[in-house]
Amino acid sequence: MTDFHDDLHYAHVLRSGNQMETSKAALLQEFWAQNLPQLDIGVADFEAILDLARFVDRDRAPAGDTDPETGAIPEDRFFATNMPLDRTRSDIERGTVRYLRELHEHSVTELRCPFVLVLYPRAYQYSSKESRGNHWESGNYDPLGPYVLEPFRYFAEVQASLPYPLVDLMDAFVTA
Repeated sequence: MTDFHDDLHYAHVLRSGNQMETSKAALLQEFWAQNLPQLDIGVADFEAILDLARFVDRDRAPAGDTDPETGAIPEDRFFATNMPLDRTRSDIERGTVRYLRELHEHSVTELRCPFVLVLYPRAYQYSSKESRGNHWESGNYDPLGPYVLEPFRYFAEVQASLPYPLVDLMDAFVTA
């Protein structure tokens, strides 16, 4: 329930004709964080190192870039859980919800199988204890912050209009 930004970004990358590659800096930083957690080096530091080594990640649209088909890509990767729903609804719908509609259609018509959407939370959406730790995404969201449940609220609001069933696992995570 946090990949709303990725849906917009990677659609932009595909439409622009660039290759789909993951951020080398993010992969390097994640590896570093898992193997040498005592050394706190952020993604920006790794991006600078990779730039010096001339391993430039050309697929990343600049933050706030405008996609000609869909408009501005939010700068905040966690916009859907860092802002109120009335500010993020259109971005959620032009990205994730659009692709869910396409996945549902493909599943039913091409694969001839049912489609179900299962909503599961990230740790910072249900537990301050479970979301503790220093990792590459720390600091990008407020654990149990005022808007972390907005994506769940969105899908609760539109559930009756969806052509597929929705299973919300939030309560199961909160009570586990």
